[in-house]
Amino acid sequence: MTKFGINLNKTTDLHFFEFIIYKTPFRNVVGLRVIKTKDLKNYSKEQKAEILKQKRKFAIKQVLEKKYTDDQKQAIDYFDNLVGMNKEKQWRGTN
Repeated sequence: MTKFGINLNKTTDLHFFEFIIYKTPFRNVVGLRVIKTKDLKNYSKEQKAEILKQKRKFAIKQVLEKKYTDDQKQAIDYFDNLVGMNKEKQWRGTN
């Protein structure tokens, strides 16, 4: 709301894919968390060091194990395919 003037509680026609294009501090943190070290090969030594420093700073310290139902797994896989994240998943059990 502050940055873009959009009240998400009242907006009914903003599609998720439109929403995620906005560059926000949250998106920057998510980007740091998901970037892999192997993807940093085109960065300078100093840039790599800074990215890794920020990655450590914003790392999630404790990962809670989540159990998904088969329907939830299908929905997650469907979404991942839509956004191009077709990686094989290893599920940790079901509810």
